[in-house]
Amino acid sequence: ITGKERLGVNSYHHMAVDVPAPGLRVAARSDDGVIEALEQKNADGRFFLAVQWHPERMTGPATNPENCVDSLPIFQYFMDQCRK
Repeated sequence: ITGKERLGVNSYHHMAVDVPAPGLRVAARSDDGVIEALEQKNADGRFFLAVQWHPERMTGPATNPENCVDSLPIFQYFMDQCRK
């Protein structure tokens, strides 16, 4: 979705996924090894993405001027799926 190999996260959680449910694939980990994203492509072609950070709070220079990590594509993908 982002087209990037690495992406910063703003994880504020005190809990995290330890062992993903069957069928889910770990898509991203933070530098300390915490699972930050899971994904699954269903047999009917639908794509499932779960993230443990807040992409809506990391949408580029307007909300994150110091390091401009851009999670806007993830948030836009979510909104597009909601519109379907």
